[in-house]
Amino acid sequence: MLYYRPHNLINVFRDHKKFRDLSVPGPTVCPNREKSISVCTTCMNRLDDLKRTLPKNIEDNKNYDNAEFILLDYGSSEDIEGWVKKRLMHHIESGRLKFYRTKNKFKYFRPSHARNLSFRLAQNELVTNVDSDNMMNKGFLRRLNECAGVGDERILICADNFLEYGSNRLRMKGRFCVYKKDIEMLRGFDEDLDEGFSHDDVNFVFRAMLARFKIVRYEKRFNDGRIETSDKKKLTHIANHNWDETRKMNQDLTLYKLTRGRITVNRDREWGQCELATT
Repeated sequence: MLYYRPHNLINVFRDHKKFRDLSVPGPTVCPNREKSISVCTTCMNRLDDLKRTLPKNIEDNKNYDNAEFILLDYGSSEDIEGWVKKRLMHHIESGRLKFYRTKNKFKYFRPSHARNLSFRLAQNELVTNVDSDNMMNKGFLRRLNECAGVGDERILICADNFLEYGSNRLRMKGRFCVYKKDIEMLRGFDEDLDEGFSHDDVNFVFRAMLARFKIVRYEKRFNDGRIETSDKKKLTHIANHNWDETRKMNQDLTLYKLTRGRITVNRDREWGQCELATT
């Protein structure tokens, strides 16, 4: 629990000794086995981005056998399913790619709800979130497996510039990896933040740190492959189009919950639930 209301949450989690002590370097010794990994990507439209990222992500990590890629189409108006069937059906048939779409055509994209849906669909030990505009680069899954070798629970795997000194930014880029059982313990992303598009990953990782998760770091080069997306494009399908307003709203709500020790969220709902169709 945070016992005061800090001006800047990032400074607290970066500078306080009890949180600094959670950080451990990523191991370089190859584990005895490949842990199973689910790679979760969600989108509402963004087909142009997916065409550039998803096939490359699968190809770049083809040598890591014990993995599945989950793509969730959150009520897109673009024909995501048609593109998947035309270009990626061989991955569907092999079981490497699993495609889901919501049966409903939602008016707005709800980032936390969408991610939670994909997390609940994941079948493997480890779950990594990779946004639709992100490229994982070669060897990313093998590096995650090495990092996961530090423990079998309560670890948060992220890039080595996460919470770096001299920056007021988190630098998550929507990329992290945790055990699925730990996502379930934290009850996923906070769906109270879904009016906007900000602070959802901040909320999640700081709750994990309050729960004393170890922070295990991989090299930031794995996060470098990213399509730059304007704030305007990010907010296209979000209920609140005012970036500054939604960021302030979600920041205040996160701060309110953390100062009251709210490690678990979504207490008043069955999180990550929706009627889905499969391909």
